[in-house]
Amino acid sequence: MDESETMAEPEDDARTWRDDLAAIEAAREVMKIGEFDLFRRAWRAWFACEADEKRIEAVFVAYLFHREVPVWVRHFCRRVLAEDSVVRPALVASAPAEPVAARRVAALAVVATVAFLFVAALAGNSSTSCAGAPAGGVEDLGRIVASDAGLPPC
Repeated sequence: MDESETMAEPEDDARTWRDDLAAIEAAREVMKIGEFDLFRRAWRAWFACEADEKRIEAVFVAYLFHREVPVWVRHFCRRVLAEDSVVRPALVASAPAEPVAARRVAALAVVATVAFLFVAALAGNSSTSCAGAPAGGVEDLGRIVASDAGLPPC
């Protein structure tokens, strides 16, 4: 086997870098953390200890400027994304009915109640009103609200 067979093609390197970058970004989004913190957590998961700041910084700088993604970061990102692909559908399947629908029903009930009260005030039928209450509809309702006397005693 000659040297050219063991060397990675530039196209392969670019594809690997894009894949690594996409995995890091997706894992970072799932975890809602920054890239540096992702590297720190990947170190902790791989080596089972905390890394000192200078070591993580050196690895992170190599990632930023030289496109070097350590195997333990790659592995960590894949694990996070695999767990997310299992957990997220389960959460969606077990989620209660969409709360927006409940809010729509509540809003419709409020609108219907206001409409009913408005129609009832407009009707102002004297046979259904109590003694001493005005039967003139909206005009009398406006006078009652504007006066300090308050509502009739019924």
